Amino acid sequence: MRSLTALLSLSILAPAWGQTALLREDDPSPDGAAGQTISSIGVPSVNAQGGFAVSLVATGSPAVRSQLFGSPTGGPGAFIREEMLIGNYDQRIFDLYFGLTSQSVVYAASGDDTASGMSSVDSIWIDGTLYVRGGDAGPFPNSTWQAMERPDVTDGDEIYFRGTVSDTTGNGGPQSGLFIGPSFTPIYLTGEMYPNLPDPLSSTALDFNYQLSPDGTHNIAELDLEATIFDDSAIAIDGSGLVLGGTLVREGNIIPSSIGGIGDEWDNFDFLDINNAGQYAFSGDSLGAIATDEFLVLNGSIFAREGDTLDGEVLTGFIDSLAINEEGTLAFVWSIENSSGGSDEALFVDDEILLREGDLVDWDGDGMLDPGVTIESFTGSNTVVLTDAGLIYFTADVDVFGSTLEGLFTVEVDSIGMSYCSAAANSTGSVSSIQGSGSTLVSMNDMTLQASDLPAFAFSFFIVSDMQGFVAMPGVSLGNLCLSGSIGRYVGPGQIQNTGAAGQITLPIDLTAIPQPLGPVAVQPGETWNFQAWHRDLVNGVAVSNFSRGYAINFQ
Repeated sequence: MRSLTALLSLSILAPAWGQTALLREDDPSPDGAAGQTISSIGVPSVNAQGGFAVSLVATGSPAVRSQLFGSPTGGPGAFIREEMLIGNYDQRIFDLYFGLTSQSVVYAASGDDTASGMSSVDSIWIDGTLYVRGGDAGPFPNSTWQAMERPDVTDGDEIYFRGTVSDTTGNGGPQSGLFIGPSFTPIYLTGEMYPNLPDPLSSTALDFNYQLSPDGTHNIAELDLEATIFDDSAIAIDGSGLVLGGTLVREGNIIPSSIGGIGDEWDNFDFLDINNAGQYAFSGDSLGAIATDEFLVLNGSIFAREGDTLDGEVLTGFIDSLAINEEGTLAFVWSIENSSGGSDEALFVDDEILLREGDLVDWDGDGMLDPGVTIESFTGSNTVVLTDAGLIYFTADVDVFGSTLEGLFTVEVDSIGMSYCSAAANSTGSVSSIQGSGSTLVSMNDMTLQASDLPAFAFSFFIVSDMQGFVAMPGVSLGNLCLSGSIGRYVGPGQIQNTGAAGQITLPIDLTAIPQPLGPVAVQPGETWNFQAWHRDLVNGVAVSNFSRGYAINFQ
């Protein structure tokens, strides 16, 4: 697990490479319909298998279509679903939020029942199979479902969603809650009392602000209480009001100084997330001074607030998104002050900036950053998600040579460096890659590289350069060379290795002696060095060679 202490002491988060567009506004519709193009990109989602997907809208002829794009099982994205007529139900609009099982998607749709003539009926689906819809029998005696929205799913494929249930006898008003599983068990329900909360939940108890851990064992939610319209929201974890520093985390309560309060009160809550270990984060505003009112709480204390300095930049404005993965890594979007007196949005991982407005992106998907194509802003709310393997998916508006277009991007977070550049699959069917361990501090000279997903029992060695590049199939290789300039080779004693049964090689890197054509050189703080693994391979009985993805390390 990457600890915050390690980050502060080693400064090991390198600048970003490989922020690659997977989907772009104005691209042809993923379903292949002639005349339709992507007009907007919604909220991404990920699962424990490394899968991802995103909601989008395609427009043109013949009609506007809600669609889902991605890959629940991992790998390259592709068209998954779009609104359609299934039986008597004519899907019209997909909910912005959805979930991924290990094999499929769970999503909400509003549509028309062509048999009964009812219109705008809410429903939840697993791919093309109806899970529940408005008018179905509810979870309580004499109840029916009225509405269901914002579905998601646990790793065990238990579906949960915000739902509203009516009493068919007319003896009680509708009840809203967060429901889970095939029996629709309520996790939170309006009118009910919960530990540490002084009032029952109000009729608007869940304002779509909730999250379950991937395995479903933990939950975090913002709950509205039956109180005055002021001071009515509180944070709850696992069915109880969250108490920090002896005080309930509720609008109007003083933020204890023991967790980072400065005499201010909780005012409102915005984004939240929780993982299987019960580690959590939430953001919001206090009733303090405008210059310091935005806050981010991590595992029981204020991690940062507006006006603080993170990674050399002053935080200002609002948090737009946050996510925490099973490693405890925290990703969030927060604005920072710029030199002109305004602000720019930045994507942070823990306490360091990964990307910011003005950074280059790989718009055409070739693995290389494109000059002149830069991030304008990170779009919308809840548009950053983080996998356990350290992949971040996010949406952003991009300046593409003077035009603003939206894209879905992925970038890899690594404790040492960043992968970049596309690679060709080898005979294993996988693309080989490099991971680093140790420290990026030159003074420590503690760096080890490991290349994995290589063919078994093949010879391989690392190559290195201080310049990135791209040459497809150099010489007789089937792969891509991602280096340029002066390229050094690790071919000394013990450096040419056999990958063995595991298909891996590992090499300690001496930062005082990086091989170069004119002799070894020492790494200097502030330099970026790029590595690849070259390897032998056998394809259809023919001896060939290939390369891993590039791997860039910024040394301190």
